[in-house]
Amino acid sequence: MIKVDSREPQKIINYFKKQNIDFEVVELPVGDFILEEKGICIERKSISDFISSLWNGHLYKQLLQMEENYRNNFLIISGDLKQAFFEGQVPANVNNWLGNLVSVTVRFNVKIIQVDNDLQLVKCVQKICEKVEDGKIIDIRDTELLKNKLTKEDLYIKLLTCFKGIGRKKAEQIVKERNDIIEVLDLLYGLM
Repeated sequence: MIKVDSREPQKIINYFKKQNIDFEVVELPVGDFILEEKGICIERKSISDFISSLWNGHLYKQLLQMEENYRNNFLIISGDLKQAFFEGQVPANVNNWLGNLVSVTVRFNVKIIQVDNDLQLVKCVQKICEKVEDGKIIDIRDTELLKNKLTKEDLYIKLLTCFKGIGRKKAEQIVKERNDIIEVLDLLYGLM
């Protein structure tokens, strides 16, 4: 169950309800959205809040606290950047903005995502919670670059990862250890 900080605006809470996301509202000491079982901590910032908290040093404190307490940290910046510049909400130029994003990305164990609005933010929180530690790992063998050079084993691994709950590591383990399944896959391979 996703924990949502009680200081989040009601609009955000309403979006969670409309998306039928399983959540509870609690006061969080760190972050705005937490999924304990996956070690996920997400901090939400509007564009203007990101800039002001960066300049006053509060963001650094928040990010350090996230790193100390959670292994999967995300910073989601919500808002239309062009609109924020146009309306003067961001007292910086594009170079400052890029420099700030790069500084945070390089100096902290946090992934930064920018969305246009708070509905996208809530959907993003949901997707992060679903995908983090879901067992699916993508490597070069998953790309189309090697499509014509797939071994039979690669094909079997790809096929097994199509089943719910089987990621790449588990599929590789099955191919390595389960001769009964390999016999069935060999039979299917012969039919192709």
